[in-house]
Amino acid sequence: MPIHRFDKQTVGVLGFGRIPRKFIEKVKPLGFKLAAYDPFVSAEDMKAAGVQKMELDKIIREADYLSVHVPLIKDTFHLLNGERFSQMKKTAVIINTARGPIIDEKALVEALEKGVIAGAALDVTEDEPIEKDSPLLNMSNVIITPHSAWYSEEAMVELRQKAANNIVQVLSGDVSPYALT
Repeated sequence: MPIHRFDKQTVGVLGFGRIPRKFIEKVKPLGFKLAAYDPFVSAEDMKAAGVQKMELDKIIREADYLSVHVPLIKDTFHLLNGERFSQMKKTAVIINTARGPIIDEKALVEALEKGVIAGAALDVTEDEPIEKDSPLLNMSNVIITPHSAWYSEEAMVELRQKAANNIVQVLSGDVSPYALT
């Protein structure tokens, strides 16, 4: 308790690439308001997908559920930190299936302990495997899975195929489609 209607809540998505778009497709039928932050995607592209484009600070303030899908680069290291947690709704839940260090884990623990935010669902942690004495493991408002949200038998085959194709492309002088620029 309390439980609110989905159409009164916002699912915010950080990133708007292939994976977050698939996530949005799955969430959309539930009736949530959908918003996304991605500085590299236009508002028109997001609108076509039924998503409102928001700036980072606004999505941090408005999301009831914040799903993280950005790559781990210099600009996203500890993107979610104590300052950002303090701007979130006290009822907000963070979902991270991207990379652990995008979230400042010490600040997350503090925010969860003090009730600054309501909860977290983490498939990735800052240190993997997670330390056995991590406070996150004993918190009733945290769900942790062992970096397995990506896994399926088909994903394993695709992973191997893409790795092999990527090697061939680079050795042939092409640019890797997975290169971060």
